[in-house]
Amino acid sequence: MKKLFIILGVALICSISLPALAQKGNMKLGPTVSYGTGVENLGVGAKFHYGITDQIRLAPGFTYWLVSGATSWEANLDGNYMFGESDKMAFYALGGLNIYGVSIEVMGISSSATEVGLNAGAGLQLPLGAKMTGIAEAKYVLGNADQLEIGRAHV
Repeated sequence: MKKLFIILGVALICSISLPALAQKGNMKLGPTVSYGTGVENLGVGAKFHYGITDQIRLAPGFTYWLVSGATSWEANLDGNYMFGESDKMAFYALGGLNIYGVSIEVMGISSSATEVGLNAGAGLQLPLGAKMTGIAEAKYVLGNADQLEIGRAHV
């Protein structure tokens, strides 16, 4: 649990990006770093934000989990609803679809599985300057591959 709080703190402090509010038509793409409690490892990936309206944005992403001895990944199609927005910070709720895949090979025998789940969570955006924003996000994946994911996006 201590590791989760350290990662969340580092993610919030180190995340720097251009403003990523849900302004209609606004598009951003950038790297992500996450920690998953189910895989018990860090993940790296990318996230795209597209502002559908001034309060709603589409946020698909991909994460490759750094799991030793296996290939583990997930693809997400999330939506964000912005609220509590001010010059100092913005909060958002998120929900969406998760597809998790894992494959492993032991002594020449391969096995793989793909699971579908739902995402529910929230995020926080903090301006770090005139054109920079720190982003931290926590979500829970509900399904056969249940896990809490804490991370940051640089979008």
